[in-house]
Amino acid sequence: MKITFRKLAIEDIKYHVKWLNDPEICRFLGSNLRQGKISEEELITKFEKGVHNKEREFFTILLDEVPIGFTALTNIDLVDKNASVFLLIGEKNLQGQGIGKKSLEFITNHGFDKLGLHKIWLECFTDNKIAINCYKSFGFVEEGYFKDQAVCEGKFCDEVRMAIIHK
Repeated sequence: MKITFRKLAIEDIKYHVKWLNDPEICRFLGSNLRQGKISEEELITKFEKGVHNKEREFFTILLDEVPIGFTALTNIDLVDKNASVFLLIGEKNLQGQGIGKKSLEFITNHGFDKLGLHKIWLECFTDNKIAINCYKSFGFVEEGYFKDQAVCEGKFCDEVRMAIIHK
């Protein structure tokens, strides 16, 4: 089992459409991604617009050369030296097997070593205990708590902001 990463390529879009339209996979994502109605055309348009956007970098996570998820740095701020991180393991049968942690290692190393960032942060629904435990075990610490931040499956849910500082 070999985990590798590559810059997002147009041929990866079909996998993203599949994952982003799966309610189980997306239930902990932001409101614009929880809708489950994204088309391949929409993602191709976003891909083409985002290719030259210096505020975000997307990578496809590969298992033995097959796409299984993606990770990204968004809101990249090279002046204040911080960015937010995004991670999605799209293949449900591969969740909980340490791939998320390997992906965090890759994306934080990229941010700290290649981009010169000082801090990488994220916001996560407090109900997403598996993700929070993964982030904590990697070294992310809680920085803030947002009560009733989003509507999730018909009820308000809370979010936690977490971050890791480059040592």
